[in-house]
Amino acid sequence: MVVADLETSLAFGLAGSSFFLVALALASRLMAGLYARFGAGLILVYGSVGASVALALLAFVQSAWQYAGCFLGLGVAGAAALSSSANTLLAEHAEKDAKRPIIAVMLGSGLSSSIGLPIMAALVEHLGWRGAVVVFALANLAICLPLHLFAMHLVRSRRLPSPAAEKAPEVHTPTGRQRALLRLLIVAVSAIGFVTWGFAVVIVELLRSYGLTDSTAIWLSALIGVIQFGARLLEFVFAPNVQATRSAIVAAMLFPFSFLALLVLNGLPGAAFFVILFGAASGIMSVARATIPLELFDPELYGVMTARLVLPMNLAFAAAPFVFGAILESNGPIPAAGLAVLVALFAPITLRRAAYPASD
Repeated sequence: MVVADLETSLAFGLAGSSFFLVALALASRLMAGLYARFGAGLILVYGSVGASVALALLAFVQSAWQYAGCFLGLGVAGAAALSSSANTLLAEHAEKDAKRPIIAVMLGSGLSSSIGLPIMAALVEHLGWRGAVVVFALANLAICLPLHLFAMHLVRSRRLPSPAAEKAPEVHTPTGRQRALLRLLIVAVSAIGFVTWGFAVVIVELLRSYGLTDSTAIWLSALIGVIQFGARLLEFVFAPNVQATRSAIVAAMLFPFSFLALLVLNGLPGAAFFVILFGAASGIMSVARATIPLELFDPELYGVMTARLVLPMNLAFAAAPFVFGAILESNGPIPAAGLAVLVALFAPITLRRAAYPASD
């Protein structure tokens, strides 16, 4: 619908998510200084306003390049309004005890696509894609902005130390050891992100290539979100005090096994094992990715380190669908799964190197 309306190619239309991710990655690198100066709460508020403006403008675009510009704007707003800023606000509020609230927030958002996609489909059917975008822009102002304002004032009312106060110089000067830990974390998280985002886009086509029917492939793909949510819930209830680095190492080791299941087993059994292991691993890893900086670094460094982590991570996210899509289209599923195994093996190795010095 969007492609026909703007008279552009399907590839360019689908590239909106890549424009978004690249802009989000580049803008996230600037967030550390803004967190230190203004606090994450105010950044969330401005991000909500910016996202609403970008969505409203998207509803009125008349060309493909205007469409791309709106997604770039959404990426900049997303750097301010999405999980990195929310998690930084929780770290400002709860410091080392922020892991459990971060997991709780991720649980709340875990089924967002399962809820949001049917709503979006219904809106598009009745209002067209432009009308649906306007509704989301207004919903962002009516729901997200008040919640972000409330969260900002809640943290300020607790009279927590301001990130812009005496700790600001420390926030901007991590030690050499901390920078080395961050580099290891970047390698691990980017490797896993490359694999998870690459397969998230091509997973239905991947399962089809193993001989599954369209309906079975779609049904199994949809189960991944449910399994991710279940893994987060189990960790929240039964393992709230387990170190995030340990959880991440376990999750990272599951990824290669999930792809090996595709390589070794055929048809539905291999696809089922893949979905279970991949869903559980990605659910646990998404929580660990947000909470590991709380363990490896001081709480006041959380926003700085997270902002530095997001840039390479999201660039890997943006590149992955193109790489795996091209391999799957030209060479089939086995080379794609083989590349995923090789890339995923970097994660547990680097996470182990980062975790054990931190626990000395």
